Amino acid sequence: MNEQAELSEPELESLKHSLWEIDCPKVTVKSRSPQNPYTFDGSGFLKQVASHQLTFKFYASAQSQSHINRNLQLGETIPNEAYYDLTAVDYKGRLWSCERILIDINKSVSGELIVQGSIPKIICEGEIPQYVECRGSSLEIRVFDDINIPCNEITLTKKSIGRGAQSSKSMSRNIWKFKCCKLNFVLVKEDKKLLIINVMSNEENISKYLRERILETLQFILGYPINWAVSYKLVGHTTEVTLCSPRQRSVTSRFQPPFILGGYFINEAQVFRRLFAKYLQHIINYEQPLHPLWAQLNAIYEASSGMFIDAHALTLTVAIESIVSSEFSQLGKLNNKEEEAVQKALEYIDGWNDSTGIKERIKGSINAMRQPRVGDKMKALEKAGAITNTQAKAWQNLRNTSAHSYQAHNSKNSKFVKSIFQINVLFYHLIFYAIGYQGPYMDVSEIGFPIKQYPSCNNTE
Repeated sequence: MNEQAELSEPELESLKHSLWEIDCPKVTVKSRSPQNPYTFDGSGFLKQVASHQLTFKFYASAQSQSHINRNLQLGETIPNEAYYDLTAVDYKGRLWSCERILIDINKSVSGELIVQGSIPKIICEGEIPQYVECRGSSLEIRVFDDINIPCNEITLTKKSIGRGAQSSKSMSRNIWKFKCCKLNFVLVKEDKKLLIINVMSNEENISKYLRERILETLQFILGYPINWAVSYKLVGHTTEVTLCSPRQRSVTSRFQPPFILGGYFINEAQVFRRLFAKYLQHIINYEQPLHPLWAQLNAIYEASSGMFIDAHALTLTVAIESIVSSEFSQLGKLNNKEEEAVQKALEYIDGWNDSTGIKERIKGSINAMRQPRVGDKMKALEKAGAITNTQAKAWQNLRNTSAHSYQAHNSKNSKFVKSIFQINVLFYHLIFYAIGYQGPYMDVSEIGFPIKQYPSCNNTE
């Protein structure tokens, strides 16, 4: 492990402008295949290219093992043995590592093997000396994108030229500062292409996937993915620098967030903080890289960014179905009397002397009644005031239309589009209910996007 994993200010600046490049005396890629663990090593570099994408390149030494090219057919799933793990020691002595990458091998004019490829994410771990006092934990995330945030603090900048002969001051409202989940948040929009997210904790440890949970929460409240590029984590005396190749954010998405920044609320930062806190509290302890709610949110966002509105409609309705099943698994179950009726039906079928072979299929259908249907859960949610009758009907109609007449029905009219926006609101209402949020939201299913309160006192509107 490195003595300390950190990036210098010049490196951070070069990363911001896609100019980061560092020489590496040793780069190694090792196949994940247990049968043929091919290894290549040599000197080269790690480099950032256009749009902050990370790459590597090195000249393999003569001792590197021969490589057997495996030609994959178009549409074939890439097997695990085709991937490689990379390690690189840069000239500063830092050890970088990356898992599951694909490599490209060519020969130079002189016959040397040139190994190169793209890097989705690379990590450098380090340790601060024990004699240095370290309290609590912290996380910093840098996003090289134009991200708008609600702000409640001001940055004061002072400039002076030539021993104070000329000086100036400027103020910018560019900081969102708040507390939630025993964490202190400071989000700073440094400029149009840099958002810095700082998170501090008094605890000696933080959630393993805190970075992912925070970015998922921001995507939920802002309505689009936060494609980060650099993160720095300090936990006790352990440090971790992670560089990521961010994806490009779509600017054509039809999906609408629960709020829009810009004058809808008197205390905008506080309104956003309440929803942020509720969502993060709900997902923060999930022990996998990506939360299931994010999977549905991201699927909807991607589908809504595409050309075909049918794909958006189908993805949205399926996402609703998935959330209802995962977040409300206890709803809609049979009561004792209904369970007894199912059991009696199974016993009756057991006594039937069937000669057609359909007996087991009938029993399977009866047994399936023990698992609550999404429609049953929807009725329970409507009864609880979590969703409205109008939303439930809109989902049912659009679900049937999208599933059975995909790109073949003739309802591409205002009613079809309105149904999509109604279900967009239904999507948020289900999440509001799951996370326990009560408060304002933007109703995109009505003209003018009016601000309403959740939950509504009338669940049949």
